Amino acid sequence: MYVHDAKIHIFVLQKNRLINTRLFSIVLFVFCQVFSQQKPIKTFYNSGNNSLYNLYNEQITQKGVDKQPVKTIKLNPVPEDYPDYNPIWYNNQLHLLSQRGGLLYRVEKDSTIRLDNSFQHHKQFQSNDFVYRDTLFRYGGYGFWRANNFFTYFDHSTEEWEYYPTNGYMVPEEAYDGKTFLLEDTFYVLGGKTVNKSTGLASEQSNQIWTFNFLTREWSNRGKMGIDIGPYKTVQKDSLFFLIGNPMNTPGDIILDLTNNVTRHYEHTLISANTKQKAPAFFIGDTLHYIYKDQLREALVFRDIFHTEIKKDRLFLNEITLFW
Repeated sequence: MYVHDAKIHIFVLQKNRLINTRLFSIVLFVFCQVFSQQKPIKTFYNSGNNSLYNLYNEQITQKGVDKQPVKTIKLNPVPEDYPDYNPIWYNNQLHLLSQRGGLLYRVEKDSTIRLDNSFQHHKQFQSNDFVYRDTLFRYGGYGFWRANNFFTYFDHSTEEWEYYPTNGYMVPEEAYDGKTFLLEDTFYVLGGKTVNKSTGLASEQSNQIWTFNFLTREWSNRGKMGIDIGPYKTVQKDSLFFLIGNPMNTPGDIILDLTNNVTRHYEHTLISANTKQKAPAFFIGDTLHYIYKDQLREALVFRDIFHTEIKKDRLFLNEITLFW
C-alpha cells in the first residue's frame, strides 16, 4: 500500500515539474517575443515630415517628434532578405533599399510594394544612397572583391537601376564606405576603404577628397585630408557638418565647413560618448536630437557639445600645396 502511494506521489511530482517546465518555456518565449519587439532593428529620422521611424521584424512605427500619436505600418509582404535594407525618404514616401542589390520597396499604410525589376547582385554593399532632384542615386559600394567608383540611379520608366554617365577623364579611386555629402549640385566624397587588387579585401583607408558637379557631370580631385573622419557620427545642418566622435577612438569633435575648406576641432563632452555612430541624430533649429538608451535626448549644439575649441585648420590640401 505504501509503495503504491509513493509511486503515485512521485508520478504527480514529475508531472507537475513537467507542467512547470512547459509553462516556464512558454513564458520565456512570450517574454523574448515582447522584448524583441521593444527594441527596433534600426531607427530612421526623416526631416520631411519630422518623424522617427522604428523598423521591427514585421512592422514599422512612425512617431512625430512633436509628440504625435504612434502609427503602425505593416510590412506586407516582408521584403526579401529583410532587415538588410536602408530606409530612405523618396518621392515624399518612405522606401526600403536593399543593401545587397537593387531591390526597392515603397512602404504604404498596409502593404509593401516592390518597385524594381532587378535582382540581388551583391555588388553595392556599403554604398552611399541619396536623392538628387527627385532621383534616387547610389554611389560606390563593394562586391565580388572590388569597390565601385560610379553612380547608378533608379529609372521608373524601365524599373531598373541604370548607369549614370559622366564627363571628363578624371574619376575617384575605387573605394567604399566613405563619407559623402550633397550640397546643392555638388557631391562630396571623403575617404573610404580601398581594396587590395591582389587579395580582393579591404586594404587601407583612403584620405582623398573628390567632388562631383551634377551640372557639368565632371569629377574634381580636391586633394588629401589629414584626418580620418570614418569613426565619427555625422550630422548635417545647412552647409555645416557636425562630426561627433567617441572619446575611445577619436581625438575630439569636429565641425566641417566644406565650401570654405575649414575644420574646427573641439574637446569631447559627455554627449560625445553618448552619441552612437549608427543611431539617428538630427537638428531642429539649433537643438541636436539624438538617441541614448532608447530615449530621444536634446542638446544645444554650441552650449552642450561644441563649446571648447582646440584648433582651426584646413580639411584638405591640394597636390600643388603639398608639393610646395
